[in-house]
Amino acid sequence: MITITGLTMTFEHRTALAGVDLSIERGGGVAVSGPDREGRTTLMQLLATLIRPTSGTIVIGGLDAVTEVYRVRRLVAYAGPTRILPNRLRVDEYLRFVAGARHQPSATADIAADLVGLNRSAPIEALADEARGQLTLAAAIASGAAVLLLDRPFDGLDTVSRDRVCEWLVAARQNGTTLIVSDNAHVAGLCDRSVTLCDGCIVESAAHAPSDQTVPPRELVGA
Repeated sequence: MITITGLTMTFEHRTALAGVDLSIERGGGVAVSGPDREGRTTLMQLLATLIRPTSGTIVIGGLDAVTEVYRVRRLVAYAGPTRILPNRLRVDEYLRFVAGARHQPSATADIAADLVGLNRSAPIEALADEARGQLTLAAAIASGAAVLLLDRPFDGLDTVSRDRVCEWLVAARQNGTTLIVSDNAHVAGLCDRSVTLCDGCIVESAAHAPSDQTVPPRELVGA
């Protein structure tokens, strides 16, 4: 589903990524951790086609993420640190708009709001900054994207909401959704592989046992 080869990204005089290679099959789950916060976020933004790499290639679903940006964007959904700006829509109106744009049923929007613990009828302009972060995650869920790119997705979620989201992500992977999570939290049961990014390079890679739906949700993600 995703093949990254020789991926490099430089900003002026600093290098965020230095020759990253990574392959992920359809329905796979990879956790990206490590002290290199900038490198992890840069990797996610490159996969989301928000920025262009200095060199290297990214292929998602057989499409080049640099030369076929708009086709790739139909496949991915990104939930990162940027908050959705205040506007006059309600939570449910915004999420239904996102779901509709991706040809998903409107019920998907309500499910997404409930998963992250948002009041469906709340006006977005009245949401606290933390809640607008939850809305970003809900929008990614409502999109029904084939690839979910989640950068620190559990920030701001209470334990109950976190467990619901984790259960949903495990089920989504079993239905073929590919998942990449950038987070230093332990993700046992959520991803089947983890990589550690340090100084722009993958310095460690490990496989995990296959996720098991019988695992209690509170054990899927922990500090």
